[in-house]
Amino acid sequence: GCEVLASASTVEEALLRISQESPDLVILDRNLDGHRTTAVAQTLNEKSIPYVVMTGYTQGTADEPAMAAAPCVLKPWKSYELLDELTLLARLPHTSR
Repeated sequence: GCEVLASASTVEEALLRISQESPDLVILDRNLDGHRTTAVAQTLNEKSIPYVVMTGYTQGTADEPAMAAAPCVLKPWKSYELLDELTLLARLPHTSR
């Protein structure tokens, strides 16, 4: 099972939530409140927190180096697509934080 710890609507709020909650896994929208979430992706990478990126951009994350290694689900997404990616990420061994 899983539990939603927090949600964020801005980049600043997302960074704060990550520092407060230390999540096991994150679903990251490529944009929050009209701003790119590159800083959030960089923080997740630094903390070795796995994440899946959701975006409506047809190129996915190809032009965003900080997100290049993360799985990407294109909007509009189907629930099984997101579930498949989350299941794969949850099975990966995590480095100690």
